[in-house]
Amino acid sequence: MTLSFALSMKVNEVMKRRVITIESARTAADAAKKMTENGIGCLVVTKEGKIAGIVTERDMVIRVITQNLDPKKVKIEEFMTRNVVTYPPDASISDVIQAMSRHRIRRVPVVDNRGRLVGIVTAYDIALLGCPWMPVH
Repeated sequence: MTLSFALSMKVNEVMKRRVITIESARTAADAAKKMTENGIGCLVVTKEGKIAGIVTERDMVIRVITQNLDPKKVKIEEFMTRNVVTYPPDASISDVIQAMSRHRIRRVPVVDNRGRLVGIVTAYDIALLGCPWMPVH
């Protein structure tokens, strides 16, 4: 695949449609278990059916474990990343790559024009396109 072809692709051509979510009132231990069961490194956090944040393995290590918080007691809403960067399915992969680099993120939820979660694009998904220029942080 050529660089120009990869850059011209749309998000919906690359995104995973199966997105694992978790409610914000659940605990860090619940999130860790769900990530482990699904072999993933992040969960999109919801509250009342809407995206409330995102939580990653790194978030749990830095914001829970190293702070000596009890993963069975601390709620996801207490340490999740809020103000999630999202993109629509018809956005270009080029725009998503720029956002990932600018915001130093590796996962971007995809939402439709009604704000519903319809997918997720990760740096790994983009790397699979054979794009060696993908910034990895």
